Amino acid sequence: FPDINPTWLLTGEGEMLRDKGEVTVISGGGEVKDRIPLVSVDVAAGFGSMSFGIEERDIIDYYVIPVFKDVDFMVPLTGESMIPNYKPGDIVACRILHQHRYIQWNKAYIIATRDQGLLCKRLKPSGRERSYIAVSDNRDYDDFEIPEEEITGIALIVGILRME
Repeated sequence: FPDINPTWLLTGEGEMLRDKGEVTVISGGGEVKDRIPLVSVDVAAGFGSMSFGIEERDIIDYYVIPVFKDVDFMVPLTGESMIPNYKPGDIVACRILHQHRYIQWNKAYIIATRDQGLLCKRLKPSGRERSYIAVSDNRDYDDFEIPEEEITGIALIVGILRME
């Protein structure tokens, strides 16, 4: 019964049927395959391998968002370098890239780096081997080069949640 409101079912509060496209927040239980972990910026910035190793203690909460398919984690954004397309406070849904050869140039990524922490940038090829150009959407921020050995994880942004 996917249209049944879980809050109504458990507590009797609210409407029996949920609206189409409604976000369901799950704390604890729920179908594991459908749950998307929300991690903090601090936790995500510390990912130390290409696998973006998320542990249970790193997760703030879980969400089920039916339109987000094949999402590995969500993380809130900070900073203004990606305005107007991504804003501080936006939560982005990400799919982990396990191999650098699958980078889609000029798409937005969450990039975990050793020295700069977590970055939200578009990636473009660099003229140097084993290096990328990080591009901001905000024209007030200059492009810069990131050597591949500086990167500890890359995840493609596949969706966004925004509060107005």
